[in-house]
Amino acid sequence: SLSLCVCVCVYKDMLDNVNCVIAGAKHVAIVHPRLNAALEAQQWERLEWLEAVVSDGDCLFIPGGWYHQVATPGGRSIAVNTFFQRPDS
Repeated sequence: SLSLCVCVCVYKDMLDNVNCVIAGAKHVAIVHPRLNAALEAQQWERLEWLEAVVSDGDCLFIPGGWYHQVATPGGRSIAVNTFFQRPDS
């Protein structure tokens, strides 16, 4: 349950991101950019979240411009983020 986690707000990064978990786990919820207007208008009922659990040794690609929330379940978590811009963007 995300209510038992250390959470941050919903946000978007302008650069692409690879989030790799070294120890622990991260719960990630992502919203497709086609729903950005609904999210920005706080029309929560219109949102379809894509969800993933990233655990030890897993990496998750988060495209730039996609709103997302990352939560850490109880305990500790160690992760590394790499931000980059694709040559075509």
